[in-house]
Amino acid sequence: MSQPALVHTPAPRAVVVVAMIFLALIIAPMVVIAPEKLAEPGTIVGLLVWLAFEFVLLSIYLRRVDVFLEGDQVRFVNARFPFSSREERVAKKRIRGVEAEYRPRGRSVRLVLRLDDDSSVPLTRSYFGRSSRTDDDLAALRQLLGVDPASPRS
Repeated sequence: MSQPALVHTPAPRAVVVVAMIFLALIIAPMVVIAPEKLAEPGTIVGLLVWLAFEFVLLSIYLRRVDVFLEGDQVRFVNARFPFSSREERVAKKRIRGVEAEYRPRGRSVRLVLRLDDDSSVPLTRSYFGRSSRTDDDLAALRQLLGVDPASPRS
């Protein structure tokens, strides 16, 4: 399989890592101070809830969109652990622009391709907090696709 031309990581990774460490620090004192209580039913339920939160944060951390240039096509592979990947293809000549689209009534964003028929193709279905990584990926995607950021938008 070929290497992606661009890897877009939409989630704010530093925030997710801090949240994972914070959750680990919440549970660590109990494991160190009272390890004999680990076998109690209430503790087992608490540990399962903690593991579920860590698993959700891990899936957010590992989320990525691989962008492949394949001739006159652009292929996006949206990988979201542990779910199956979602793939989309768009003809490169149909792409008029790349934008950061804001969530209705919100401040989070996602990257979208604007097509020649005024429709849009989002790279992810989810919205995330805007970060410098989002802006860097937006600029890199515009450069990769040869789209002028000052081009007129609908």
